[in-house]
Amino acid sequence: MRLKSPLGVNVPVMILTYLSVLFCISFLAGCVNKQAAVLRYPEYEKIKLVEGISEIAPGFGIWESPALSPDGSRVAGQVELYKDPVLPYEVCSIAAADRDGAGKWRSARIVREGVYKKYAGRMELPVQPSFDAAGDKLVITQITVESLLSMPALCSMRSWVNTVPWDGGEGEVLLTHDQWGLQATELLQHPRYSPDGRYMAFYTQLHKKDQGIYILDTQTGKHYRLSDLHDKHPTWSPDGTRLYFHNVKGAGRHRFDPFACGIEQSVIGYFELHVNNDGIIGWQRRLMDEPDGYYRYHKHPVEVPGTNLLFFHGGTKPDGKKKLMVRLNEPGSQVFVLKLKDQGKSIKEAKHPASSFQKTDMVFVAKEKGEKKYFHLLEISEREIRKLEKQLIQYNTRNKRKGQKNETTASN
Repeated sequence: MRLKSPLGVNVPVMILTYLSVLFCISFLAGCVNKQAAVLRYPEYEKIKLVEGISEIAPGFGIWESPALSPDGSRVAGQVELYKDPVLPYEVCSIAAADRDGAGKWRSARIVREGVYKKYAGRMELPVQPSFDAAGDKLVITQITVESLLSMPALCSMRSWVNTVPWDGGEGEVLLTHDQWGLQATELLQHPRYSPDGRYMAFYTQLHKKDQGIYILDTQTGKHYRLSDLHDKHPTWSPDGTRLYFHNVKGAGRHRFDPFACGIEQSVIGYFELHVNNDGIIGWQRRLMDEPDGYYRYHKHPVEVPGTNLLFFHGGTKPDGKKKLMVRLNEPGSQVFVLKLKDQGKSIKEAKHPASSFQKTDMVFVAKEKGEKKYFHLLEISEREIRKLEKQLIQYNTRNKRKGQKNETTASN
């Protein structure tokens, strides 16, 4: 006779599952402690940004992963719909808002709702929205999770990329795993159209043999695998000549690898893209910072149109809070941490910056003191972005002069 819990789950299997989880946690803790002892931590200069920040759709929900349309007139993001009080499940929906004729943001609305069928053990999750080149359709990753008796350890996942028309109606499927010869359980993540609408980039991370960043030529059907590393979150430059990413190492490689060891670190980089007359893509992979023994946690880079700025979020230490960061868009440039205020209220954490292709703008999600979730979807005005760029150029010029002076003094 098999011993079962009141829920009908095989008890020995359940015990083995949780013992395995405890072992993995202990194993990772040992790795992290050893690595932390030899890391060096950089000192970042801070820049205050207390004006020109305003909230989009205040009080609407818990925001994640925002994206702007190519012309900056529309915004979309994930919002938390439901959190199970017992199981580690959070069900999200896709919300969106647009500007009125005066350029002010209208109220947000749900454009694709997540589904959670608790007792059937099924979830349907729309995540990581972006826009097509015309800005008329949302592009999302749709994930279906099916689990045995709602047990997280006994679940299977499927994903595909499809569209959601802005004004409602049925969308169309754009990408599936079998088109690429990927495993059926592979997740197709962070789909992003190029500015001209011809190419779509995305990444995978679940299976090692499939991991990396891909580009699909939507005209010819040809696809490219740009890397087979833990490169994530591809984001196009406004002119389409670069594809930014961040590369992850250590325990944060991806959430599905229990044996990924060490402190999570990440660096940002880009693929320099070259397209010939036949539309064939060539590329070179570059990092913004080469390994030098310092701890780095830089993620989600985005280039703001009309500037030489690269925004991203990061941390100053392994257990620290996420901060909005900025640098000149040049390898090896100095990184600055932004100290932010919204209507006089200090922003304690910020992440997921996003910009359009045609307008000097930027949005991000943030939380204030005492908040556990990123409730606020905020934008920074063009005026403040321009002022910030001037500050960084002045810092850069001053530091170069200091360096030249030190070299002259040393040579004398």
